[in-house]
Amino acid sequence: MGERVALVRPFTWDVIYPEVNVKSGSDTRSLSGPGDVTFSVGPEWHNRRAEDGRPFFQERGTLVVVERANKTIRQVGLVDNLTLTETGLDVSCGGFSMIAGQSGPWEGHQGYFVSMDPVALFRRVWAQVQSYLDADLGIRVTGDTRSGSSVGDAGSARWQDAERELKRARPQLELWEGRLLHRERELSRRLERMFRAAGLKRVGTVTEADSAPDDPGYKADSTLWVRPSDERAFRWVGDRWLGQDAAHDAVSDWYEMKRLVDFAKAEVDMYRYQVEPLEERLEELEDEAREEYGLYFWQNHDLNTVIEDLTELGPFEYREEARWQGDRLDLMLRVGAPKVGVRRDELHLELGVNVHEQPVMEYGEVYTGVTLFGAGEGSEVLSAQRDLGLDGIVRRILVETDKDAHTKALTRSAANKLADQARKDMGLGFTDLVIHHTEAVPEGSFDVGDEIPITGSLSDGTVLTRWMRVLEATHEWGSNKTSVEVEPV
Repeated sequence: MGERVALVRPFTWDVIYPEVNVKSGSDTRSLSGPGDVTFSVGPEWHNRRAEDGRPFFQERGTLVVVERANKTIRQVGLVDNLTLTETGLDVSCGGFSMIAGQSGPWEGHQGYFVSMDPVALFRRVWAQVQSYLDADLGIRVTGDTRSGSSVGDAGSARWQDAERELKRARPQLELWEGRLLHRERELSRRLERMFRAAGLKRVGTVTEADSAPDDPGYKADSTLWVRPSDERAFRWVGDRWLGQDAAHDAVSDWYEMKRLVDFAKAEVDMYRYQVEPLEERLEELEDEAREEYGLYFWQNHDLNTVIEDLTELGPFEYREEARWQGDRLDLMLRVGAPKVGVRRDELHLELGVNVHEQPVMEYGEVYTGVTLFGAGEGSEVLSAQRDLGLDGIVRRILVETDKDAHTKALTRSAANKLADQARKDMGLGFTDLVIHHTEAVPEGSFDVGDEIPITGSLSDGTVLTRWMRVLEATHEWGSNKTSVEVEPV
């Protein structure tokens, strides 16, 4: 078999077994996500222990390094599942970048980001992931440092101007609304004191008039007549109104607060008159509003989801890479904005020569536009539409929902991605190839994200010359074949 499989302890980087004799296996490299390694060894490995006293194959305690014949590393996986069968021990490993989704909730800066570049925040996420002693695999983020975009949006100049005007006006309104609330509460307390001072136990109706009102009837025990001209209070006794001189100070206090309440109401009305048009203006510019990307312990439990957001916001991509630095593993995530990988002009891939058989050719669906619905409920659902610019084609819209698109920026990015995919899927194409490695395309001559040329003749005689991009690559150990998932460039 052309592969060498070595076992390494994380953190100490001790090579605990330099070359394992495996029965069969494969490894998969993926774009912007963890790959995987799966293989089988003899059943005796179940009980075998290394010099450190721990099992050679220990879940989350053993790194599996897959080397090519030329000593370069094709994949590194962390053992995450072991199954003992009658014939052997089945080992399953996830690519090392899977630890981001298993790191627990976000414990970095609690708050929002607006102007930060998505790649910069991606790097910060990985710093957070490895900030724990039991998670520091020394993973380095290499490649591009910026995508040229931001995770949020500061809002248009018009929206910012409107927001500033509203912020200047709103404090006075809020100040007088607070004063009005305080004065109304105090007015209620003084009203109660005024009734008690007039000898009434029940607080009811206050009738303000310079001339005596009618008999209050059965409400006599909760009715007070107050004469504004001299601020004197009267209560109904028997068949007439009797003055309550003992309540004079309480009546004066009540009138004083009543005037302050009326003044506060006038101030609130005035400032509300100024603020309401500014609020309406800001609402009109809602589509141009500031948008923030928040990261919080209570909200962001899966950092893989955060990473997926960031790759779309960039956009950018990344792939797992590894190499030996002396006796230690150097694990890397190579970032490319907007894409990772290069065009492999030096390779020659031809149908029936080093590309196995003819790929399954299928006509993709044709759409004239896409509509993407994001998070939200009812009329608050986020949405974005894209026109594909096709002439002479009868309208057909691809409609999809992505509840993970919880901001307008993410919704726009998801719509752009959906539109790009719809364009690529149209027409006659293929998505899967099996490559036979020859001198024209040696194993290890391309990686996920790279563009490779495909030539040859189809069954109907059509000559095919097309650049395809590698999205995923799976190599069967001991063979000279790699199965790849591709998309047109």
